[in-house]
Amino acid sequence: MTAKTSKSEGRGVQSIEIGAQLLEALAERAAPMMLKELAAAAGVAPAQAHPYLVSYRQMGMVEQTASGRYRLGPFALDLAIMRMRTIDPMQLASQAVIALSLETGLTGLLSVWGAFGPTIVLVHEGTDQVHMNTKVGTVYNPVTTTRRMVCSRSH
Repeated sequence: MTAKTSKSEGRGVQSIEIGAQLLEALAERAAPMMLKELAAAAGVAPAQAHPYLVSYRQMGMVEQTASGRYRLGPFALDLAIMRMRTIDPMQLASQAVIALSLETGLTGLLSVWGAFGPTIVLVHEGTDQVHMNTKVGTVYNPVTTTRRMVCSRSH
């Protein structure tokens, strides 16, 4: 995800975009960072980054460790959890499988772990002619399916 927006979306608020660059730099780097390295990663001067970090600390978006390093704070976690509650992972996964199938021309399958093993929940036929007997609802045994696939590849 990027904090940058396209010109067609209209004029944005520059200070929010700069603040987002700092948050994005923290999100991309798993380890806490000193002000100087965080500012460099965000592409801003440390003196410019500091006031943003003060405000973000006050709202819980970032926190500072005992060693003075910055990391994402509890409010960032709250936002992430709310985002996870409001997205549909099946819709996202289905869109990704369809896009991959269209890009490659191959048949794409989406499965979820069901009571008896991986269960096919989406089949998107590719343009390549592949003869397979798989349809929505097919359940695969992970042990025998893997063994069959390995055996068929070695012949």
